[in-house]
Amino acid sequence: MASIQESTQACMDDLSALRSALVQDDFAVVNQLRDKHQQRLQNELHGIASSFNSLVDDPIAKVLLAPLTATMSRKIRSSKGWQTVDLKTVESIVQYNKHMGGVDRHDHLRSNYTIQRPGHRWWKYFVWFLMDVALVNAYILYKTLKDKKISHTNNFVSL
Repeated sequence: MASIQESTQACMDDLSALRSALVQDDFAVVNQLRDKHQQRLQNELHGIASSFNSLVDDPIAKVLLAPLTATMSRKIRSSKGWQTVDLKTVESIVQYNKHMGGVDRHDHLRSNYTIQRPGHRWWKYFVWFLMDVALVNAYILYKTLKDKKISHTNNFVSL
């Protein structure tokens, strides 16, 4: 792709050639310049279209180009103190912020209260891992469905 200076210089040269062709009534040169500029315009539009297609496939661009349908509240400090401001944002960002701590919480509970045991067979590690995951999931579901406060240790012992 040509630089801006090269494109500007080419346009200036074509403009001077067009002026001299119009003065001499040489329409063959005028048609040739018109075809040249149409081809250049098509090439530039093709470049823009391919750039747009690659932009649409980019996951970051998908978030940035998504419609702002949700709102989230943020506290902003100003000279008057703290103010709550509602900002428009993408729904997927709101959902991510709402649920982003789930995996970290699950890993924390699984690592603190594990039933892992040493073994020489690979499948035993996998079975212990699945048991840990099942116990943590059971605890999270029980705590979600029941409003009683129960510690993970007490739930672990009761199972």
